[in-house]
This record gives sequence, C-alpha cells and structure tokens, in this order.
Amino acid sequence: MKLDVTTRWNSTFEMLDSAIALRPAFSHYAEHDSAYIWLPSEDDWSRAESVRKFLSVFYNSTKKFSGCKYPTANIFLPELWKVKDALRKSSSGQDFLHFMIIVVLDPRYKMFMVCFICNRLYGVMGVAEAEKISSAASELYNLYACAAKEQSPHLRPMWGKETSIDEEFDEEESDKIEETVPAAAI
Repeated sequence: MKLDVTTRWNSTFEMLDSAIALRPAFSHYAEHDSAYIWLPSEDDWSRAESVRKFLSVFYNSTKKFSGCKYPTANIFLPELWKVKDALRKSSSGQDFLHFMIIVVLDPRYKMFMVCFICNRLYGVMGVAEAEKISSAASELYNLYACAAKEQSPHLRPMWGKETSIDEEFDEEESDKIEETVPAAAI
C-alpha cells in the first residue's frame, strides 16, 4: 500500500486508491488479529471513495500536465475545465462543508477566506453560506471542547472561562491579521 507524503498531495490520491483496492485485506486482517482495532467503518470507506473520486481529477490532470514526451499546451484548457467542473460540483453538499471547515482551521485564513470563497461562489447568498460554515465550525469546536474537558478533568483549571471559536485572537493579533489579508477577502 502506498503511503501519504505530506509535501506531495498526489500521494493522497495514490494512498486512497491503493487502500480502497486492498479493502478486503483490512477486513481479513481484523478477523484474524484481535489486536487490530483500526478497521475503517463503512462511513470511513464511503468518505475515502468520495475524496478519491474528487482527487482523481487533479491526479489525472497533473499527470497529463507533467508529460515530457508530448506537447502539453494543447491539453491545458480541456484539463483545466475538468478541474473547474470538479470544483464546481464539490462546492455544494457535505464535502464542501468539510473542505471549508478545514480552511477555517488554517490559522492563516480562518473565516476571512471562507467569506471570500462563498461570496465568489454564491454571490448575494454567500453571506448565508459563510454563516452556515461558521455555525458548523463553532458546533464542531464546542463538541471538541466539551469532549476534551470530559476526557481530561485535570486540565479544567487551564481552560479558565468558557471559550468559543470566535474568541481565537486578542485585539492586537486581530489587527495584525487584518493588515495582512487583502480587503477583498474580508
């Protein structure tokens, strides 16, 4: 099975592709080794299939663009259209929400980039879509915070007051970020 390489995103596709091909082996291993506790659930496999399908478009286009034994200029526009179409199709539904929450968790972008993307994709409805994503991210954060408190009661004094995802920076840090983010993204 191929492993993921953090500096090469195509390896994520290759890892998922090989894992899905070896899916029966995971079940077989779980049946014969009682210490094996990491068997992916049906939901995990479904998500892996979804991400693999999405990444396959990028993987195939990247391979075609990277060709050195044939001209690539003539295939650029059709391949770019495939990528744009894949992004458009994924910009709705649960997968889009997952991708946007990942962006929220990136300290370089937070909600600034989500608002920018939603405004570009949805126009006047962009604000409502960004609010849905913010709400989902806050709910996820609150679930995590509650679980962390329950799992580690000895950490309670460190938590101090109740917090939320919206209280991530003090005023000075917030001013620094606003200076570095283009006005169009705010």
